[in-house]
Parts: sequence; C-alpha cells; structure tokens
Amino acid sequence: MFFATGKVSIEAAFAYEIESTDVGLLVAVKAQKGKNKFAAVFLPVSEIMFDADLDKLLDQDTWGYLLTQKFAYAKDGEQMVQTRNIRANVTMTEDQKSQVKILLYTV
Repeated sequence: MFFATGKVSIEAAFAYEIESTDVGLLVAVKAQKGKNKFAAVFLPVSEIMFDADLDKLLDQDTWGYLLTQKFAYAKDGEQMVQTRNIRANVTMTEDQKSQVKILLYTV
C-alpha cells in the first residue's frame, strides 16, 4: 500500500494479488474537495509497481477503453473492471471523509 497526504488532498494506492493467477488488481484513489477520483486496473503481477507520483495513475487520459482498466470520478458511481473471469466493482463516496468499496469476484 502507498499513502500520501497534502494540504488539499489525500492519495492512496493498493494492490491485491489474485491467488492462483498471474494477475493483480491495482486501485489508486485521490480525495480532494469536490473532486474525488479513482482508477482501477488488472495487471500482470510482475508489472504492479507503486509510483511515488500517483498522478500518472489518476490521469484519465492514461486510460483507454479496455475492460481491464477504468478511471472515474466518485460522482460517476460504481465502475466495473474485468479480466478473464474476474470482475471488480469499485465505488467511492464524494464525502470529505471518503470511503472506497471494492467487490472482487469471479463470473
């Protein structure tokens, strides 16, 4: 897990390795007044790294239109990312004390 705080925002990222597979889920969040946002992506475990600068992960222009990756603002509601038979639903509240909920399951 990576965590950083500043005067106007809080940034965090964490990774979850999916047992008996070669993939993991990386989720990055940024909570700041009025613009909470998150990104979620399935990556090969060997490619998961935490960067000291989460801005790259949270830049919506970085993300394409693949099912394996998703960028969203909290106001966009629940978002789904998928790889193979594995899905993750991610939501984030818009509150100042934001909460992130991740449901990871197989289909």
